[in-house]
Amino acid sequence: MAQLPPLVIGIASLYQAANMTHAADTKLSLPPAPVRPVPASQCYLAYAAALLVGALSWWVIQDRALIDDPFWIGFAVTCASTIVIWVFSIANGNSSIYDPYWVIAPPILALALKATGGGGLLGEWSARQVCIVACLWIWGIRYHTMYSWTGWRTGLVHED
Repeated sequence: MAQLPPLVIGIASLYQAANMTHAADTKLSLPPAPVRPVPASQCYLAYAAALLVGALSWWVIQDRALIDDPFWIGFAVTCASTIVIWVFSIANGNSSIYDPYWVIAPPILALALKATGGGGLLGEWSARQVCIVACLWIWGIRYHTMYSWTGWRTGLVHED
């Protein structure tokens, strides 16, 4: 039988030692979630500002012909909107402000990309475009109905 290399033996012994310190009967004590309250008005303001900055940056990019490809326009716009949400989360000391962005931005961005592409928003839609946009909207609606974000109603109490 071949002998294991020293590195493998060392990693295995570290793994074994780590598992021995967390035996099955030992409960891990996790610190409580940080309490960093953010009023609902700040949550609304963050998303209104992100939408405004996104729309404004989209308009500037197209008006000045800074970027031609719709994909890169969408990338630049989502970066600008993300920065706005990030600034609000830093200013309020609570990164949970960013949580709904992952399900709010994609459906809106998909419609904006369709509007920029050939035919516009009211033009002819391919089956692929309909499928992608419908899936994004269904996913977003499902997320917000199943995992209701408290930031819209009562503000945030903790940071997850």
